[in-house]
Amino acid sequence: MTTDRPLVIVDDSVDDLFFAKRAHRLSRLDLPLVCLKSGDAMLAWMRGTKNGKNDMPAVILLDINMPAMDGFSAYERMVTETRTESPPVWFLTGSDARSDIDRAKALGARGLLTKPDSVRSLARLLREVVQLASMEKAAEPYVTDSVHAHKAAAAASSSAAGMGASSAQSEK
Repeated sequence: MTTDRPLVIVDDSVDDLFFAKRAHRLSRLDLPLVCLKSGDAMLAWMRGTKNGKNDMPAVILLDINMPAMDGFSAYERMVTETRTESPPVWFLTGSDARSDIDRAKALGARGLLTKPDSVRSLARLLREVVQLASMEKAAEPYVTDSVHAHKAAAAASSSAAGMGASSAQSEK
């Protein structure tokens, strides 16, 4: 996958970001990596996508447990502030608490991923998440066209049924 759209990883841990940079190199993904250290930094990046300063991310991996603003709050604010296109967001955490999984789903994120314990595992996870996002993006026009085609067919069908009913009434 070749794109100018970056993979954005938001994590307050310098060690985890270093780990992410190594995994990104190992993954051989052909997209830039942007590492941000806070939810506020992610929101600033996303505001920059509106005015063309920054490219819209292909994917955001967002740590949940961060000081000042947790990942859930940062995600909610991003969705509220961007209001147009939002990139696919996966929460990345050391937790596997059911409440975190449920909250991620309720917010509309793609999912919650447990932080891998090796660079190789993280590299594989990065490839998989980017591949999923790429597949979703490629499917969007077909899904949209299919939805429009279905709505148009339904409208035509109800319109035809309506005309048939009025014709039958006028014949009486």
